[in-house]
Amino acid sequence: AVILAFFSSYSNSTLIHALNWLVVGYFFLEAFFKIKEQSWRDYSSTFGNKFDFSIVVISSIFLFLPNEALGSVIYLRIFRIISLIKIIRLMPNTEHIVNGLIRAIKASKAVLILLAVQLMFFSLLGFTLFSNVIPEYFGDPLRSMNTIFGIFTIENWGAVPEAAKELNQPYMYYAVNTFVITVLVLGGFIALSLANAIFVDEMASDNNDSLMEEIAELKSELSEIKELLTKDK
Repeated sequence: AVILAFFSSYSNSTLIHALNWLVVGYFFLEAFFKIKEQSWRDYSSTFGNKFDFSIVVISSIFLFLPNEALGSVIYLRIFRIISLIKIIRLMPNTEHIVNGLIRAIKASKAVLILLAVQLMFFSLLGFTLFSNVIPEYFGDPLRSMNTIFGIFTIENWGAVPEAAKELNQPYMYYAVNTFVITVLVLGGFIALSLANAIFVDEMASDNNDSLMEEIAELKSELSEIKELLTKDK
């Protein structure tokens, strides 16, 4: 499906048309044998199978349409790659990792909101102040947001001051440097580091909980041993 998507512009080619028939035939046989093995009710009980079957049906319809219509359905088949996510189930402790990830996202909610607010605020501020000065970085709000996000992640943040330096305007150069350093400290160092710390702490909290349970069990066992020793005396 991915190969066909790259060559969708050559949909009039006989080879591409033949490959399209081959791929649809393979998907059709796959669905057929799954339904035969599981029954239609069991097969249609999962979203992934429903999605696959709908793609097969749509693809089959497009096979009998003019070649120009093939390109639009080719891209739908790419979404079948999503089924590769099932491989994650083969990883050890998958449920533990997923639960930790969900818990970490919930715990980081406030910091993530803070980061989003900072991103929008500094993006609009940079666009307002420097859109006419450094348009390649702050020419429009979206470009400004991309620049601020890059500064947050400390990714090539020095390029913005360097661009301001080439203007040969000392005051503007100092203003841009002050702005970039402020964004870097508040967003990149403080907020992003805080979000990372909370995220990692929540991901590891399950391990801490198990350790605390083991310590509690050891304490209870020690107390029982002490009671037995006192009774023997």
